[in-house]
Amino acid sequence: MSESRHTLASCLHVLVSASALVVLAGCGGGGGGGGVGGVANFPPSLTITEPAVDTTVSRGATVTLGYTDDDPDDDATTRLFLDADGDLATTGDQYPINGARVEQNGAPQSLTHELAGVPAGDYAVIGVITDSTNMPVQVRGPGRLIVANVAWATQSVGGSCRSSAIKALADGSTVVVGDFEGTALFGVGARATTLGAWGGRDVFVARYSASGSLAWVKQAGDLAEDTATGVGALADGSTLVFGTFVRTATFGFLEPNQTTLLSGQLGGERLFLARYQPDGSLAWAKAVGGTAAAWARQWGNRIAVVADGSSIVTGFFIGTMTFGQGEANETLLDNPYGGNPQLFVARHAPDGSFVWVRQVGTALLSSFGYSIAAFPDGSSVVTGRFYKTVTFGRGEPNETTFEVGPSYWGFIARYAPDGSVAWAKMMGGPSPLSSAVATFADGSSIVTGHFLGVGRWGVGEPNATSLAAQGEGDVFVARYAPDGSLIWAKRAGGASLPQNATDRGYGVVALADGSSIVTGDFALAATFGPGEANETTLVSDGQAGWTNAFVARYASDGSLVGVSRVGGTWGSRGVSVAPLADGSFVLTGGFSGSAVFGLGDPHEITLESGNSGAYVPRLFVARFNLDGKF
Repeated sequence: MSESRHTLASCLHVLVSASALVVLAGCGGGGGGGGVGGVANFPPSLTITEPAVDTTVSRGATVTLGYTDDDPDDDATTRLFLDADGDLATTGDQYPINGARVEQNGAPQSLTHELAGVPAGDYAVIGVITDSTNMPVQVRGPGRLIVANVAWATQSVGGSCRSSAIKALADGSTVVVGDFEGTALFGVGARATTLGAWGGRDVFVARYSASGSLAWVKQAGDLAEDTATGVGALADGSTLVFGTFVRTATFGFLEPNQTTLLSGQLGGERLFLARYQPDGSLAWAKAVGGTAAAWARQWGNRIAVVADGSSIVTGFFIGTMTFGQGEANETLLDNPYGGNPQLFVARHAPDGSFVWVRQVGTALLSSFGYSIAAFPDGSSVVTGRFYKTVTFGRGEPNETTFEVGPSYWGFIARYAPDGSVAWAKMMGGPSPLSSAVATFADGSSIVTGHFLGVGRWGVGEPNATSLAAQGEGDVFVARYAPDGSLIWAKRAGGASLPQNATDRGYGVVALADGSSIVTGDFALAATFGPGEANETTLVSDGQAGWTNAFVARYASDGSLVGVSRVGGTWGSRGVSVAPLADGSFVLTGGFSGSAVFGLGDPHEITLESGNSGAYVPRLFVARFNLDGKF
């Protein structure tokens, strides 16, 4: 019998590779319950339980497959595959999900797998269980797995159109805000909408469906320069928009809630906060920051929405500004030295009424608030930069002052829900620009921007990091613990020759798995993840000096997962990015000439601005698959 068993084993050959599984059998004897040496040998069994029905997922998604397997003789292993035609004997159309796993005596099994490298298609879930004696048993699951390509890209046409921020909503749609001049066309087909600016530049607020079609677009403004710089999403599908207007601005034109806001002075700038319903109609619009003197300046930069529907905003001002004008807690901010901007952080209730404001600055010196993000507990983290010296939380228990000499440094500061300072840290220097910040569920935060020379993060801490820029400016990405201590800091960029080249980070989002996505632009060539396993050098298209947008993903430990670029002949820039619930993400920015998304991918898309030589920025909005590809 030993010779018979050897013959059986030699006649059963299973070949498993990354692209095919072929079962070759030929000698009989092992079909189902025969015996070796008079001992019964029972065939193994396998049942695939999940997906129980046909299921659609985005390309690059992480899926969970379920099965049960059993072998009375306890020597079987199971492998799962995705197969386009349901026949593993046909090579080239299957993708292995796992290596051989020992059977578990009928206990339910769950297998989680990231569909990296699996192209869009309709796949059967096939399982093969193999033991040492019997023929392999091949079974098919009850539900197919449809891997969908969700990537798309769309643009504006016509006049200059600049996007500032993007936010994703629970239904997969996205809202983009910014400004435009002249005439701008949004969307295509039946929903295409043309807006004509009433003045120099007007605000736009545009909502796109999950498939990239325009749902609606609205404008606001008047005869001067008006812009939206921040957007937040609320649980009911409405959105909050934050920005700056000059003189007057009309919101919800010809709608029941049409509102015209006044700055108070012909040349004065003022902040606005506006809420839009899910259908794009105006709920309300309010001037915040108070009446501005003719020589005063107010800039609103970003907004963060808290779980209760309130919002926290940041920016900077020159002169004086009043928050909660006419309300019980009206607060005046005063910078008596006029020409030096000072940072503010302010909170508003869900109805737009004023809650509190904090001023950060030092007489005769400058401080700027560039970005803000909220934590679930209602606290927030702000990033920006200051010149020479700055004090956070003046008069509070955690008052913190930085003095750095005659140079600019970046900062990151956390505010409690009541507006008191929890902590503040310096970063970068000299001349850093901390453009964007995002928060993780564990209380940590991540910042991106760019820096010159030698930048320093976590000074005096165990993870203190110094980075040297290779060009006129390099991208930085840094992660901070809940207590403000540095976890890690990374750089990306390239040398400045043959001419000055600046590489910049403009937007960042934090993902549920602890990874992050960063966007910005680079000139000439830029290396991401230097010295790491996934080190990648991108080279820009077009004329020397024009930048290309990039999108990079970093793991929770700061290592580079991957990076891609948006090609283009007259330059492109990524300014803001937002994650969708399925793990894919949307990106907005600007381009001129042409812009190529998914360069070399199966679903590559090229947008054309229609410019004839002159640089006139066009808005782009694009959705990427979970794997960052098209």
